[in-house]
Parts: sequence; structure tokens; C-alpha cells
Amino acid sequence: IKANINFQVNPVITDLLIDKHNSDGDVHLDSQGDGVKRQLWFALIKWNALNSIESGVTDTKFIWCFDEPETHLYPKAQREFYDIIRKVTQTNVQSILSTHSTVFIDRARLNSINKVDLVNGYTIISKCEATEDVYQSLQIKNSDFLFYDKFLVVEGDTELHVIPHLYELHSGKSLLADGIQIVNLGGKDKRYENHRILSSVLSGFRKDIGSHVIYLLDNDARWDFPTSELNQLNCIFVGRQDFEDAITPSVWERIINDQTGGKCIMTYSEIEQIRNNVPEVDPKNQSTKLQQSQKFYARLKSHVFKELENQGLSDSHDLLPHKGLDLGRLLSKHIKNLNEVDPQFMSVFDKLRS
Repeated sequence: IKANINFQVNPVITDLLIDKHNSDGDVHLDSQGDGVKRQLWFALIKWNALNSIESGVTDTKFIWCFDEPETHLYPKAQREFYDIIRKVTQTNVQSILSTHSTVFIDRARLNSINKVDLVNGYTIISKCEATEDVYQSLQIKNSDFLFYDKFLVVEGDTELHVIPHLYELHSGKSLLADGIQIVNLGGKDKRYENHRILSSVLSGFRKDIGSHVIYLLDNDARWDFPTSELNQLNCIFVGRQDFEDAITPSVWERIINDQTGGKCIMTYSEIEQIRNNVPEVDPKNQSTKLQQSQKFYARLKSHVFKELENQGLSDSHDLLPHKGLDLGRLLSKHIKNLNEVDPQFMSVFDKLRS
């Protein structure tokens, strides 16, 4: 009897060693931190991805799934990784990422994001089909929609700067600290168009506009929205006509004195008279809506310019800035307490905090 004896040998990796420039010799991978392990994992993914791109294969062959790939990756590495994923998906790979990374969310197309919520034990998936460039329109990122539940919508740049200041005076905390995202509609010429974009995105991600979003608008904005749509929004209107006349004359008194270096001094009563000469918006009568030149701030600027012109100061037309961020900074600097603004602002803040 003869027998040939063969030993079955299975190759088994017992050690993974890495050679690091700053070490005396090979180092066990297990002795490294998660950051180093992630760097190696990232390098292998990158190597495989670049090979796929070079091969020119376009038929989908692989599905890559990543669960929170941002863990232990610095923002720069996250950006690089996401760019690689996007390149590879043009070849033979489809990628699905589960992430809480603002880096990934903000670099993705809005309509490629699925939001997953657990509601009463059931998984609810929502997706936005909007294709507009939301950042271009509203100057807010994808993560601003997905990672916030409360939104305060304002009309323009002036409010965008002043409202956070007023909110801190009211609550002692910032809007962001209370989880509130402020959204700028971009001024009266764009407010309705951008409102429609905002509504489309929020409804796509199942955010109830009635309870999660508060609109703080100029009083004369009533006619820019269809009545049926306006009734569904949580709107608060301020001022006789707009934001600027919702601020007491004492603030404007300080601003004028400060901006003109004391060359033009207007009393409280003079400013109040200009404001009182501005008719208040009548919601039932659209003819009470004024042209911009007839509103409080335009009249105030005109009065100051004439006063200075009478003193021979002909280059004084820029001492009071146009409406926008510069005016917002001035107002934030000079508003000392909430008694100097319309009480409607406080009702907005109370609603946001309730």
C-alpha cells in the first residue's frame, strides 16, 4: 500500500504591517489609531477608483455603500474623498453614502439627497426634486435645509444683519445657538420668487412650512403674495410700510448725529413727524402701498441731504447708506434695547422659541 500525503495549506493574513517614515521599522496596523486606518482605507479606495477611471469602463458593475465615511477624516480629506466618489460614479460604480457630514451634503446636488427620518417606528424617506441653484438664490447651503428645523425668513440684507442682533437682545442667545436658520429672500424684487424656491425645497424634505417657518416681512409685502398662499404662511408684518419705520426716532437721531459728525442734528419730534407722514398700509387697499422714494427712510435721507446741502456740504449724499448690509450694521450698532423697535419683533422671537 502506497500513499501520497498532501497537507492542505490555506493562506491566512496574520499580520498587517506598515512602513512609516517616522518609525524605526515596520509597525502593526492594529497598533495604529483609527485615523491612520482610515487614511489607508481612503488610499485603497482612491487607488481602485483611479484605476476604474483609467480603464474607461462605463457600465455599472459595482455598488459602493459607505456608512458615515467622514469619521476620522479631516474636512480636506472629506472633500477629496467626495470628489473621487463623484468621478467614479461616471464610470462603473454607483455610490450610496449615509452621512451627517456638511461637507458631503453641501457638495451634493440637492435632488440627489434622500432624507431619512424615523417617525413613530416607521422609516420615512423624503427627497427634493427642485433643480434650482438654491445657494445662488437664497445664499444658504444644502445642510442649512437638512440640519435645521426652524427657519426665520426675512426680506433683505438690512434685516439679515439686524434681526440676529435683536434676537440676542431678546433671548441672550444667538439664532444658531437656538437651532434657528435665518433665510434672506433677497429684497422686494425677488421676495416672492425666492419664497417659491424655499417652499419647494422645504416641502420636498417634509418640513411643515406652517409650523417650522416664520416670515418676517415689510407691511407692504402683503400684495406680493396671493391671498390664498399668504393665509397658509406664518407671517408677521412690521412697520407702517417697511422695516425702517418700525424703529423708533431715537435710534435714527443717534445715527444721523454720528454719521454727519454733528453737522446735522434732527430732534426726536422732527423724525417722528416724517414717520407719521408715511401712511400706514391698509390690507384692504393696495393704493396705500408707496413707491420707495415716498417711504420713511428715503424721506429721512432726503431731509438730511438738504440740510447739509444748505450748509454747503454738497458731497454729503452718502453719509446715510443705502438699504442693505451697511444700514444693517449701523442699526445694530445704535439699537441699544428692544424698547426702540416695534413689539412685533418680540412676538416673532417668542414664536420661534415656543
